[in-house]
Amino acid sequence: MAIGENGKTYAWGYAFGTSSSKNVVPALVQTDKVFTSISAAGYSQAAGNSLALLSDGTAYSWGSGGDALGRGTTLSPANLPGKVEMGVINVTGVTFDYNGKNLTRDSATQWHVSTPAHPGGTVDAKVLWTLNGKTMSPITFKYTFWASFVVSFDLNGAPGVTPPSQRILIGRKAQRPQPEPQWPGHVFDGWFTNQGSPWNFDTAVNETVQLTAKWDEIRFTIKPNSGPVQGNTKVDISADPALTGIHLAQVSAGSNHSLAIGSDNKAYAWGNNIFGKLGDNSVINRNSPVLIKTAPGVTFVKVIAGTNNSFAFASDGSLYGWGTNNSGQLGLGDKTNRLTPTLITPPAGATKYIQVSPGDTHTVAIADDGKTYAWGNNEHGQLGTGDTTERLTPTQVQLPSGVSAYTQVSAGNDYCVGLDRFGKAYSWGLNRYGQLGNTSVPTSYSSMSATPVPVQMPVAAFKQIGAKGSRSMGLSNDGHLYTWGRSGDGELGSNSNVDKNFPIAVNLNSSITFDQVFLGPYDAIAISSDHRVYAWGNNTNHQLSDSNDRYLWSPTLVDPVPGTTFTSFSAGEKHTLAIDTVGQLWAWGSNNLNQLGNGKGGNAGDEERTPVKIGVPPSIVITQVTFAGSSASSPVFDNATGTWNVQTPVHSPDQQVDVVISWKMNDSQQPDYTIHNGFLYYTLLNIPKAGTIPLHRLTGSTLLLLIGLAAVVYAGHGYNQKRKQGKGCHSAQILSEHSN
Repeated sequence: MAIGENGKTYAWGYAFGTSSSKNVVPALVQTDKVFTSISAAGYSQAAGNSLALLSDGTAYSWGSGGDALGRGTTLSPANLPGKVEMGVINVTGVTFDYNGKNLTRDSATQWHVSTPAHPGGTVDAKVLWTLNGKTMSPITFKYTFWASFVVSFDLNGAPGVTPPSQRILIGRKAQRPQPEPQWPGHVFDGWFTNQGSPWNFDTAVNETVQLTAKWDEIRFTIKPNSGPVQGNTKVDISADPALTGIHLAQVSAGSNHSLAIGSDNKAYAWGNNIFGKLGDNSVINRNSPVLIKTAPGVTFVKVIAGTNNSFAFASDGSLYGWGTNNSGQLGLGDKTNRLTPTLITPPAGATKYIQVSPGDTHTVAIADDGKTYAWGNNEHGQLGTGDTTERLTPTQVQLPSGVSAYTQVSAGNDYCVGLDRFGKAYSWGLNRYGQLGNTSVPTSYSSMSATPVPVQMPVAAFKQIGAKGSRSMGLSNDGHLYTWGRSGDGELGSNSNVDKNFPIAVNLNSSITFDQVFLGPYDAIAISSDHRVYAWGNNTNHQLSDSNDRYLWSPTLVDPVPGTTFTSFSAGEKHTLAIDTVGQLWAWGSNNLNQLGNGKGGNAGDEERTPVKIGVPPSIVITQVTFAGSSASSPVFDNATGTWNVQTPVHSPDQQVDVVISWKMNDSQQPDYTIHNGFLYYTLLNIPKAGTIPLHRLTGSTLLLLIGLAAVVYAGHGYNQKRKQGKGCHSAQILSEHSN
């Protein structure tokens, strides 16, 4: 017998204990099981049995029959594999660092035990057991005790009620407090850690965390600060913002566009906007971050950029998509592109998606019902549905025998890779470059599998898998990296441009291990266990390093910003995004389609060889100005002076009034800004020209009026003198006409 590279079992020779039945060439053993070990246990031409093991240790037998089959009954012959009875098993104890409590037997094959108290963390749980009364070696598996941590909040001097603390189980996520805190005269930049970095609310909580509100103070000034009660005074309004700008806490790079979640709880996009993949309800390219337009009440916590489309998870777990949809890759039931985020309805039986990965023209996702779904183009079987029929709505991906669910999925250009709960990898779709990793030799562009096939595992298990472009990767539990598929640009890190149809270790000293790996279509970046950065693959636009090497054929130590430690990367087709430990976003590489977001770009060959800082510059728009509650004219922005101007409304009587400015920053409405007693309304009087009325005729009420005017003028002069000395507020103006 033999196990083929496709995981199937073959046999030849005498069959079923008779000399007349035999196979002179290998024949397929009729079973849907994938055996890991086999044994031909024949002792003569007339009699013999075959035994095989699954990866979980379950045994199967077939052959001439009798007690040797171990099935608990006499069969003669058994021409199909059947499960071997394992004898009388009894569990005698379970330990989780400490002994478990109240061990009971629930059925012939099931026991129940209560875990002991534990401080938290992952431990080796050991099952003590006997087989037919004989003590066997303990079976060990991993068990995680969920510790809980407190996430607390500090308003940092702002008025209002401090959000209540949240107790979070280890590995779970905190909820962003709602509503957002407000402080008149200040801009809320978001919640920051004690280390000064913005908190990403899509991050798992693994320790006690205190989050502090970060504020920028803003001041508006007006000039002039007085005018006549008749109104129509032109008033210029300028902002004196000491704003640091919005930090970008989570980013994702598409082929030539970029997405990010800001510390202000808003989603941003920039770069190429073909098909509306920036989600700002346009197809205009943007060279700096613009707000993604969400429905009222919808906030995103995570963004995922595809080739020409985009996806995002909302705070309630809902999945949204926008951009190109020519193959139904948005899963909305049609082929219409979307210019703004649109809700993707989960299939019946599921309430939400928990993971999504966009390929070139298809999408794969895991829902909370434990099932994997795919939609879009299926020309090469990349949906894993067993056919090549295009799907416009989510359709369940087939599971191989023995696999109950995938815990991770990742989509490449025309194929997918999935990881089961035992760390075994499977793949389906196009196999032009050997990207399925099952050792099948690609014979043409049409080489493919429409159903999942097992990847030829180089280790017992992977903890992370990935697919991008036309190559795949797997990260082992001990941090060693394996790659397979296309290598034309060095993306395998194998020091060669030869494609591989099975996983190989990257060309690197085996003592170096990785914690995280980030794939681009033709390159890769990884963070090692000692926090150093390695890169390999296409470097023609300096997206990996400032060196003149067009290709890095093996993992190469790089230092993008000396003295800066990075926590995450995202690789596009020709550009790279990275976030450092204080939450600052950096970008480098090609900028020909504005994908860096640095306010430049758009020209062929425009690029940044070294990383540049990217932020969300404050964009202030004044929407309304009122004087004592009466609206001024519509605010107009003057590009030459960088100020807004309005015409004052009519007001009576003379009075100092409050000026209230309504404004937005980055398209988000801010609390009104009030300048108390900010504008003085005065009465404008015309005094007769000297000589027009003889002095002897200035009697009665006219004389009294002039005396009164003189007093007002004198008072105004004194008022101005006090104002110059800092003791007054605003000057009144009396205008008179004089003869030559």
